[in-house]
Amino acid sequence: MFLPLPPFLKYRSLYPSTLGHHATSILGHYAALITIWASYKMENNELYKKYDYYDNNPGIVLQEVKEIIGGLNSTEDKQFYIFNYTIPGHACSVLIRDYSEKLSQDEKLFCKDIILEVASLSIRENYSYQISDGVESAISVLPILLKDFPEEKEVIKTILLLTLFDPHNIGMYCEFADYSKKAILNHLWSINFDDAQSILLGYLLLKPKYEELRSELRKKNYKKNIYELHENQVIKAFLKKYNTDLQKVINNKVTIEDLNAVQNLELYVLKTAFELIPLKSDNIEHKKLAQLIISAFAKDLLSEKREDKVDYKVRHDFFEKLTSIILNVSEQDILDYLKPFIDGFNRSEAIAELFKVFILVEDKLAAYNKFWRTWNLFYSKVVEICKNGDKYWYTQEIIKSYLFAQTMWKEEATEWHTLKENNKMFFKKNNRGYRALSFRLIFNFKIIK
Repeated sequence: MFLPLPPFLKYRSLYPSTLGHHATSILGHYAALITIWASYKMENNELYKKYDYYDNNPGIVLQEVKEIIGGLNSTEDKQFYIFNYTIPGHACSVLIRDYSEKLSQDEKLFCKDIILEVASLSIRENYSYQISDGVESAISVLPILLKDFPEEKEVIKTILLLTLFDPHNIGMYCEFADYSKKAILNHLWSINFDDAQSILLGYLLLKPKYEELRSELRKKNYKKNIYELHENQVIKAFLKKYNTDLQKVINNKVTIEDLNAVQNLELYVLKTAFELIPLKSDNIEHKKLAQLIISAFAKDLLSEKREDKVDYKVRHDFFEKLTSIILNVSEQDILDYLKPFIDGFNRSEAIAELFKVFILVEDKLAAYNKFWRTWNLFYSKVVEICKNGDKYWYTQEIIKSYLFAQTMWKEEATEWHTLKENNKMFFKKNNRGYRALSFRLIFNFKIIK
């Protein structure tokens, strides 16, 4: 049941199909308000509270969405369409995520249909990748829809998996695949572990086949002097050729035994799978997969061969996930995850970067004991490279990174939550190779009074 419209919006009781240019102009003006509210609400930005009219009246939000859809379907005003076509996806996603218990079943069904339509836009022809078109919002609530509408399991899991396959970037904002990663990490693991697990394993099983198919289609196009290949074409061919495998993913029939030589997959694929693993997971299969992926990265990152150089973003994203996992797992598990980097420790840029990322992630997580457990595991390795001086590549950068001297601290910083009184001994350890750096850092942070 919709709440009555306030007096200044009574004009909107018109049937959407009868809206003329003037009406759509006014409708567009108020549509801007719901756009702002929905955007703030979806981002959990406190500014949404300024629009309490919508925040306290989900029925009004739904009514306005329906009228906007009517306007979009009936008006020939291109400007109205451009400014308002994203509203249904944003608003319905907010309603399902935050107001589901206040919606009737019919209202939920309406929102569900809108969300599935918007979330699947990238699977259709001529989709143009862009920020804030409603697709990110819609995909983010797919796991919640799965809980409320289990009969839509095939559609929802297919969208999540195909989104993971998509290699496009949304400008400098993010990878398109990040939409699916966030939805799985933020909601799906807690809502339905088995469905999330099947997507993780299904990604490792099917992403290589998807890319192989892309390569085949591109070659066929070249022979026909066609030099473009749209993602939708790859998707159509994939759904036709690998439907049986896809059904195994949908029905949670994929097992870790179905995966062959995971460590030999492309690092980008491994990085994405690694990012899908929950930070505090104690699942045996997750630990096994994580160790395989970490070993594969360590092998390439610590290689002295130039041809093994890893793409910067892939490397950095991997390090962020690795350090986040290590600072979240139990202390006794830390060595299991770090072993490939400790055993393969060398004078490489990767080691210096690993230390820098560890410090940045620790700055956010404040996992004091786990951080120092990690730092102590690397201590003897750092001491060893100091014995031969800093003439070798990256030796000085590694030492500085290990001693926190490569981190871009704020100018006003005089202390750090992870450097406490009892950590003085760390800097007083008698090693000529980096004693000078230690005292300089101690001075900067005023640890020793």
